[in-house]
Amino acid sequence: SSDLSGSMPAKAVESLAAALADVARTALQAEKDSKAGAISLRPLKRLVELCVHNLKRLAVVWAVAKAVPLEACDSRHASVRQAGLNSLNRVLHKAIASPEVRNNTDQEDADRIHQEELLRPLQTLLQSNYEDVRLGACESLTQVLHGAGQGFDEA
Repeated sequence: SSDLSGSMPAKAVESLAAALADVARTALQAEKDSKAGAISLRPLKRLVELCVHNLKRLAVVWAVAKAVPLEACDSRHASVRQAGLNSLNRVLHKAIASPEVRNNTDQEDADRIHQEELLRPLQTLLQSNYEDVRLGACESLTQVLHGAGQGFDEA
């Protein structure tokens, strides 16, 4: 269970994230091969929970954790794109609001993630072919700025 993952070694959390991502990608591929767009979003939700319960070491899973929602945001089905946006936004907003992430100034700490890296997926989404995804990225960025604007690092 991802809620127990906070006590797992970083390597185990990384492996769990990779496994969840593989299952989610399989579901996304099945969605591409079907006309319905009805896929199980459970692996994507579990991946989000894994991230939320491991904010202190989000850097360990971020590459995998951001890739799957970004892939979902490229779906031809609006409901799958929305699920991808919601997943990415939940992790992003929890991480930005987290003191562990916000107060991370130690560039040498490999288990920590920096705000710039967290926001990079929004840049990708702003270039999407889908208007709903571009709008969702703008809304997410607006929420982030309203919620934690004064807590951002000076860059």
